[in-house]
Amino acid sequence: MPRISKCKLQSRHAYQASASKQKAIQREKYICDINQILIQTDDDEL
Repeated sequence: MPRISKCKLQSRHAYQASASKQKAIQREKYICDINQILIQTDDDEL
């Protein structure tokens, strides 16, 4: 569960970030979303 709140914090910081950091933060958010999907899939398989 802590990971989900961390994802939301990262997305909130994305709005405040400068244009140079935008891509890196977007990449982190993308990876975070994939991790959530993988976690949900693992839970369903169990």
